[in-house]
Amino acid sequence: MHFNQKHDKTLKENLTTNEFISIPGTLDGVKKKIFIEGTKEIKSNSKVTIEYAAFTLPGLKKFDSSASRRSPFTVQLGKDSLIKGLEIAINTMKLGQKAQVFVRSDYGYGEKGLFQQVPPNTDLRFDVEVNLVELPVVPSLDDRLQLIKKEKKAGNINFKNSDFESAIKNYLECFEVSSLSAWGATPDQLQDLNSLRLSICSNLALTYFNLNKFEESLLYCEEVRKIDQWNLKTLFRISRNYSMLHKFDEALSILFVGLEIHSKMMSSYLSLEKLKEIEDQKSKIKYKNDLDILKEHHLFIRDEESEDGSWESRVSKKYYDKLFKEYCVANLALYKEGKIAMRWRVEKEVISGQFICGNVSCIENTKLKTWEVNFGYIENNEKKNALVKLRLCEDCSFKLNYRKIKDGKKALKEIKKNEKKKRKKEVKLEEESDLLENENESKKVKTRENEEKSDTSTDFLNTIQPEENMWLNKNNEKNLEEKTFNEELDDFFNEIFD
Repeated sequence: MHFNQKHDKTLKENLTTNEFISIPGTLDGVKKKIFIEGTKEIKSNSKVTIEYAAFTLPGLKKFDSSASRRSPFTVQLGKDSLIKGLEIAINTMKLGQKAQVFVRSDYGYGEKGLFQQVPPNTDLRFDVEVNLVELPVVPSLDDRLQLIKKEKKAGNINFKNSDFESAIKNYLECFEVSSLSAWGATPDQLQDLNSLRLSICSNLALTYFNLNKFEESLLYCEEVRKIDQWNLKTLFRISRNYSMLHKFDEALSILFVGLEIHSKMMSSYLSLEKLKEIEDQKSKIKYKNDLDILKEHHLFIRDEESEDGSWESRVSKKYYDKLFKEYCVANLALYKEGKIAMRWRVEKEVISGQFICGNVSCIENTKLKTWEVNFGYIENNEKKNALVKLRLCEDCSFKLNYRKIKDGKKALKEIKKNEKKKRKKEVKLEEESDLLENENESKKVKTRENEEKSDTSTDFLNTIQPEENMWLNKNNEKNLEEKTFNEELDDFFNEIFD
């Protein structure tokens, strides 16, 4: 069923592009005005049957219609069987919907036009009614991606084996599957699909070039440029095809385009690198606020020598002058390690906490005691000391002196330990001296006994020696005195008569 004359006349009278609704993504290149709402939505790659009438603008000159064909027009969406703008519009329609579609020339027949029927750069209007929708059985996008990869791999093998005709068949199958609508695809899937399609078109261009089919190679080079217009390899391949077709001017112009693109890419790359370097330098620069300045330049005790007149010094001095330096506030959280933090009081602490414990985590206000502390601290890598006052409760006072008490107990314990060791050593020495004296006494006793024994034997010898030696003495005397013969004779007779 086509539009009747009355309805067609109404559409002509109501044609005002400003009343049309622009289809998203076309930048007003395709607009639609609905007259009758439909029921069932059209999905991508569906087979639809439509009745239509086509007009050129301005002038509303009809150049085609389903009525002139004497039958409704059936078309498979996604096959590039329709002009781009009309297919986009039909994809947004529903079953039974009647609409008027405005198609700008760049979404229509463009600069080429359509023979004598549509001049170049002509806007179009279509009156469309959708009569039938057949949903196609389309594999999922993941299945299509797997099929494309499989066919591409087979084509690459055939290409390496120089079987270019078989490779062309494989690549064309991939190209046809990749041309199906990717409606509802995720960004990652779209990226994979575009990457595969670019690779397939590039392979087709190279394969056709090897078969000396330069026109076909140029067609698929243009398909590559639709996806990536900055593809320098494709521009070089286009130039080679033009050269083989003896179109040297076109080849040279394409080479200049490639040179310009290369220059822009290098310029962009260098600009990005410079921008990255600047960003890195900026990231290294730390912008300081007042708190950062105080952390860097605050001094526990300030004097005239510490003032250098800089802005940071003045900010720190201004903060320092607002502090109340009669009593300190202490943080005793690490008192067991002997680490105590101190700072001066601010005005709020003086007003609200003048008569409470000076420990930041204590609110005791009874039995406070004032301590004068020789506060040693490190400031700007320099060890310093300051005598400060601090008011603390009994518990916090114990924490303040914890290390001294602990060190005192430790020293006392060490003294007792040393005294005990000394006593043990003295007892040991006494025992050793007693043992030595006992040994000496026993040695003396033994010596005395040995002496007594030796004296006894000597006396015995002395008692028997005169008798034994008596004869010896006599003999000695005889031997000593030499007598004459007459004397010996007298002695002999004397002994006989005696």
